Amino acid sequence: MKLTILFFFILMGFQSTQAQKKVDELMNDSTKLFVDFIDLNGYINDSIFTKSRFQKVFFGKKAAIYIYQTRTPEEFLNELREKADPRFITPEEEVRTFKERHDVEKVVSLVWIRYYGAPDYLEMRKYNEGDVWSSDTLVYKWTSVDEFKTILGYKCQKATAINKRGEDITVWFTEEIPVSSGPSYLTSLPGLILEYYNPTSKRLMRATYITSTKIPNQFFRKWLKGPVVTKAEDWELYNGESEKAKQFLKMLKGNKDSN
Repeated sequence: MKLTILFFFILMGFQSTQAQKKVDELMNDSTKLFVDFIDLNGYINDSIFTKSRFQKVFFGKKAAIYIYQTRTPEEFLNELREKADPRFITPEEEVRTFKERHDVEKVVSLVWIRYYGAPDYLEMRKYNEGDVWSSDTLVYKWTSVDEFKTILGYKCQKATAINKRGEDITVWFTEEIPVSSGPSYLTSLPGLILEYYNPTSKRLMRATYITSTKIPNQFFRKWLKGPVVTKAEDWELYNGESEKAKQFLKMLKGNKDSN
């Protein structure tokens, strides 16, 4: 496994083994805090919105790991049942075959890693041949506002910023939980972000559950595999046209098959 990963770096000039080491270390980075966030699109108020999804965020010593479900596993499996051609396979056989070959929770999830006190984040990119972690940076410049409210019993302060699309965003963070992180890519405040709102996209994310004891670590530990690549290298893999990319994907598949 280690020799294969090292050859990946030599083959395509992928990021240093230090970046890979940081990901591998997260397997043993004991989670200190777990937060469930509800993610509402088309948000007008708590009763009027178009779609609800969920984010699970695991906060360890060195980084936060975010898991966003694009749809529930059951919704996805129902889609498979509807697409099954009864001339060749029954809906339940279609589902059973898929579940034998794939981790359904992983298929419906987007996964990010965000390191504390750093602009770096990693996004899991799922290729047929295997997974890679695409590296990028994102920095927010916050303005604290002298307004306060309580969320889940924590005193929160308001802060505003402009996102990478030039849209105004508002968050509420609590210094009672001194973790510089929050849902999605959010970071760089002196406390945990418990609520986010973008009035342009009408998207709201709000913490609904916080625990430091009942932490479902099985959700993500089995997914912390795969080499780290830059955003440009990820784009090269996505296109899959260069000889280097073809060789990399071939070896990625070989590594996947051996595990």
